[in-house]
Amino acid sequence: MARKYCATSAVVDGTNLVLTFSNTPTFSNTRKFCFYICPNIVNNATEVLPVVVNMDVAGTVTQIPLLDKYGNVVYSNTLRRGVDYFGYMGSVTTNHVVVYNTPCC
Repeated sequence: MARKYCATSAVVDGTNLVLTFSNTPTFSNTRKFCFYICPNIVNNATEVLPVVVNMDVAGTVTQIPLLDKYGNVVYSNTLRRGVDYFGYMGSVTTNHVVVYNTPCC
């Protein structure tokens, strides 16, 4: 069973939306996990256009890009609060997170 993480903060940093977790994920290549965006997050962003989503994962210097099941970047307008997203970490060439139930219906 994959560990489940809750994103407690979603902040626009330039052209990226950075998800931060209450219990920061620490995992390595091919590690499966589950996350959701807490329902109580308030979007204070002034950015109206969809922006690229990144994640804070322990042990990394920069935020890690979030990719959909096709390997495309995930935009802020495709994620929903309270939905469980399932994915895994990749780190062979560059760190990234693939979420295989995006885009969701």
